[in-house]
Amino acid sequence: MQVNPNRQQRVTHEAKRRQTLSAKASRGEMSTRNGPENDWGLPPASLSSNLPWNDNLMPFRQHGEPGVIHQTALGPITMKGGGLVLALHVSLLFDHDGRLIGCLNHYPLGELKVVGAELAGNSMGMHAGEYSIVIRKSERNHGYGLALLAAADSQWSLDFWCQRYTIEGRALVVKYLNQRAQSTNLATQEERAKVYERLSS
Repeated sequence: MQVNPNRQQRVTHEAKRRQTLSAKASRGEMSTRNGPENDWGLPPASLSSNLPWNDNLMPFRQHGEPGVIHQTALGPITMKGGGLVLALHVSLLFDHDGRLIGCLNHYPLGELKVVGAELAGNSMGMHAGEYSIVIRKSERNHGYGLALLAAADSQWSLDFWCQRYTIEGRALVVKYLNQRAQSTNLATQEERAKVYERLSS
């Protein structure tokens, strides 16, 4: 029996391709549903650790109405480490029992360092436009981070390209931006369908 060498090469190539895709999927380098994710040209992750829960959330009330509430605090507000904040946007996420499970702080003017009686600009802390987000450790990996990020972005128009990211924080934003783009595309398609329907009627 003779074997077609071209067919054998195709089979070998396909087997290698499947092995490569399987390896990439297992390493998280691609999405098995929608192909590789768009990383949107975000800055690379440069921070090594996530914020601890207590440091970020202790100043805020621990119970409230379920859902997300937004607040604006006008300073001067003294932060840990001696930083000074003149304005702070806060988005708080409460679960169905009214327990605080997530917080996003947005710094529209950044954080200033006090040197004597002088303000020495962004020499420490958060830069203008940056935000920090933290979810209660026991409630992570349930979609709460995405929900809080979406609500805060809608309220404060976050700039995702001026941030300093942890690996986890950058991955969260990539996922959010891809989902937002997909929702926008679906909404655009539905609107076009309505226009075509009106034109054809």
